[in-house]
Amino acid sequence: MGEPGNQVEDTTPKPKRKVLKTKKVTHSGYFSPILLLEECGTPVDPDKLTEDQKNEALSLIYRFHHAGWLHNSIYARNIVAQPGPLNVPPSERSKKNMSFRLIDFGRSTAVKDDDYDARQFQSSRCYEETSVQKLFKM
Repeated sequence: MGEPGNQVEDTTPKPKRKVLKTKKVTHSGYFSPILLLEECGTPVDPDKLTEDQKNEALSLIYRFHHAGWLHNSIYARNIVAQPGPLNVPPSERSKKNMSFRLIDFGRSTAVKDDDYDARQFQSSRCYEETSVQKLFKM
């Protein structure tokens, strides 16, 4: 071990443990952990987008809100772009037709049907939409 004053501290990185949430499958009664990974694109740089691309990326938030959801994590890193269109094979995609996706739904919330939630949703929705408009300088 060596002398008490000459010990070296162990700085080896320790692996982080991740806990997967599981959902009980009712028809068979067992838990089935599922992890889906997909290359969704690269985070957008608002300063490098054209006006049309900014409008398309901004529409992601509007459509998300229209469906009754709040994202609660509006940042450029959570809007990604990749060559498109996505309905053609990857070899035929082009950066001229960029496709945008909204990611990271860990803080997202659905709106309930009561009046209080509807009022709060309108306020939060306006805040998110103003934030993303500032992000894209629109």
